[in-house]
Amino acid sequence: MLRGLGEVSTSNPLEALDVFYSHILSEVSETALPLVIQVLALLSHGLDSIGTKGHPRRGKLTTRELWLFLRINQPRFYSIMQRLHSVVDIPSPEDSSKRGLAFYHKSFLDYLTGLRRSGRYFVSWDQAHQYQLACSLRWYNLILQFENVTLAATNEHQHAEFMLSAWFRGMPDLNTLSIHSALLIGYYRYGTALKGNAFDSDLFNVLHDFDFSLMRGQNERSVGNILPMLAVSLARDAKARRHFVRIEIRDEIVDPKLLHHLSALTRGRSVEPLDLTAADPFNDMKNLTHSFVIVGNGSKSGLACIGKGTRAIGLSCPWQAIWLIVVLSPTNEQHLEYGEWEEYIVASHQGE
Repeated sequence: MLRGLGEVSTSNPLEALDVFYSHILSEVSETALPLVIQVLALLSHGLDSIGTKGHPRRGKLTTRELWLFLRINQPRFYSIMQRLHSVVDIPSPEDSSKRGLAFYHKSFLDYLTGLRRSGRYFVSWDQAHQYQLACSLRWYNLILQFENVTLAATNEHQHAEFMLSAWFRGMPDLNTLSIHSALLIGYYRYGTALKGNAFDSDLFNVLHDFDFSLMRGQNERSVGNILPMLAVSLARDAKARRHFVRIEIRDEIVDPKLLHHLSALTRGRSVEPLDLTAADPFNDMKNLTHSFVIVGNGSKSGLACIGKGTRAIGLSCPWQAIWLIVVLSPTNEQHLEYGEWEEYIVASHQGE
């Protein structure tokens, strides 16, 4: 099996394997390698799945679901993976809907996750997590484009419908789509957000282009509320567009309208802006307070009014967010939720 790979040292029993695995990966074309590394990273760290570990609905992706998750088609997937048949169990197209990918031997996993052994082919957990999050956010944005017929552009809505129909082999019912949406984004935790780590280019591009104007009605009431947090982290990247995250008027068309809606939501009461100069703006927020931040580019911007340690709709959570958008005023539900935040904060302070 290792013939033709040159002389290897007998003092290191792993060296022969390392040479073998490096040779296999060197046979992958440079154009295919980035996608191959994505697949191997997800497999290596158990992130070839939707949903976070421990969640009851989390499930490993079948091979077909995996190539859809990565948004590549079947011919392309089998083309880029063809050099890996000796190290990865790749189901045939006929079995792709029944089984996922798997490594034949743990030694290949050990090689990929050992920096000194694999070198340029090394895959870290952070790298795999960013790949998974980037793919999840792409699909989440597609679901928002499909669900918001009146807000999304016609071509975006039609594209989203086409992509979701391909995933589910026909349009899913609303309950299935809701569960899928929640698994894609709702169960990430703030502890998994990128606080100070460099953004992978895919995740950077997905977040930078994310349509936050479609977040209306996505009132997040859980510790999984990470989109504002990721956006604030992204804004610190030198590649981010200036004023991607802001707390004062920078876009003369969008921002005044968003701030007007915030005033309508709070019935004229002032809300402190998020402290973007803090090392960790969200953890540095005082408990039982709320702040606002505007995120996104141009017409894709949204305003997140974020409550910390508040209570609404019978739920007390570390984080809650009410999303406001340019073209629509706050809903009655959003007014009620914000009112409950205020009542809970007042009652908590009186009980101190």
